[in-house]
Amino acid sequence: MRQANLKGANLIAAGLKDANLQNANLESATLRSADLEGANLMDVNLRHCDVDDACLKSANLLGADLTGVDLTYVELKGAIMPDGSVHD
Repeated sequence: MRQANLKGANLIAAGLKDANLQNANLESATLRSADLEGANLMDVNLRHCDVDDACLKSANLLGADLTGVDLTYVELKGAIMPDGSVHD
């Protein structure tokens, strides 16, 4: 699904483990409880996504736009963050 336009998509509890979503547009999508462990989300537009209880463990978020995204209840262990740092 590389470069896919999924703006506003409802992906609640979607199984996207190890998916390649590089450069995709997921603006305002609902990813609540989705499994994105190990997914490639490099340069993805995630503006205003609902990611409550999602698993982004070991995901690559390098260059992703997380404007307006609440990561409070997201599993991020080992994820590469937009700035290149690795979440512990």
